[in-house]
Amino acid sequence: MNPTCSNCSAPLTGPYCAQCGQKDQKERLSLKIIFQSAIESLTNVERGFWYTMKQLSYRPGNVARDYLAGKRKLYYNPLRYLILIVAANAIIMVSTGYYDRQYEAMQYWQSSFLEGQSDTDQTASIDENIKKTARVREATKKYLNIIALLTLPFIGFVSYLGFRKRQYNYAEHLALNAFWNAQSALFSLFILLLSALSPYLLILSFGIILIINIIYYSIGYKQLFELSYGKALLKAVVTLIGGFFLFYVTILLLTSIGVVFYLLLFD
Repeated sequence: MNPTCSNCSAPLTGPYCAQCGQKDQKERLSLKIIFQSAIESLTNVERGFWYTMKQLSYRPGNVARDYLAGKRKLYYNPLRYLILIVAANAIIMVSTGYYDRQYEAMQYWQSSFLEGQSDTDQTASIDENIKKTARVREATKKYLNIIALLTLPFIGFVSYLGFRKRQYNYAEHLALNAFWNAQSALFSLFILLLSALSPYLLILSFGIILIINIIYYSIGYKQLFELSYGKALLKAVVTLIGGFFLFYVTILLLTSIGVVFYLLLFD
């Protein structure tokens, strides 16, 4: 009688089940098996994760081409990769105080525009501005990782429109932008950490991160679509700025619609 898989009862033709992928392991559970399974799972995950991270560092376009062509065994899932990097990014931004310091810097620059007003109006405006900024800061701090993920469909859509004559569909543009968005966020982590050492770097950090993202996307588009440096740079700028603009416009529209419905129903 041929052996069967302990998990799905399918006939076994080798050390792993062809149906569900489970290893043929008949012995009873022991501490040795528990630790071996944990190490094996960790190694497999880390190998795919670290390999993907390494390749994306200098071959973003080639990684995207390989993955979309079906060579997916070596690479980490793009959406899962993005979730992990964005989560790490959000944790570091909050734990290092970067997020609060960035908002305080924004608050300072906003308040500086009120200097031309009278003293009474200026004080009232600054106080109101501080209160609004504090509320926004505390509200968005809880959802930093979600907000970063929500931008992906919009960036992917603009990317798809920019290359609609090419062979990739919208879902495939989502996948390649998940890879690139995550890797750009990973590069940005170094700027976030360095900004804790210098207030000047904190002020410039947003612009530096944007430039890093544009350069990285340019490299990706050049490798993937074999564009010139100028066209790749232009496509990167349009994709990133257009995607973020579309995201914020959509949020504003949804918020406005929600306010109108609230007023109609409850006012």
